[in-house]
Amino acid sequence: MIAMSRLPGNQEERVHKLSMKATAQQAITSNASAMNGGSSGAAGMPDRQPWHALGVDETVARMETRPDGLTNAEAVQRLKTYGSNVIPRGKGDTALDLIWRQVNNPLIWVLIVSALVRWLSTPPAGSRTGW
Repeated sequence: MIAMSRLPGNQEERVHKLSMKATAQQAITSNASAMNGGSSGAAGMPDRQPWHALGVDETVARMETRPDGLTNAEAVQRLKTYGSNVIPRGKGDTALDLIWRQVNNPLIWVLIVSALVRWLSTPPAGSRTGW
């Protein structure tokens, strides 16, 4: 733990807030774990950690692979089982859709209306006086 007496006032407050956040996070984690029956999930499965929180060895084990990758036969088998690793493309936007999203804004409508009022209130060029 950091000795609080050596820290300036502002840093002492930050350390206190961080320790409070860490304590709250531990409480949330332990409550969630207790609700799931301890270290096992509801179906007896181990808790699922996010992939980014796993070590290399555990990730390799869960993916059923090796650190040097899949063999060609394994890759072909997984391609048959899971399909290709491609995200399907959705329907694209048309040019009118793009324009409408740009114009459909209250401030833009105010500008358009003010431009129309200005244009309609300007007298024709021949009836102007002065220039």
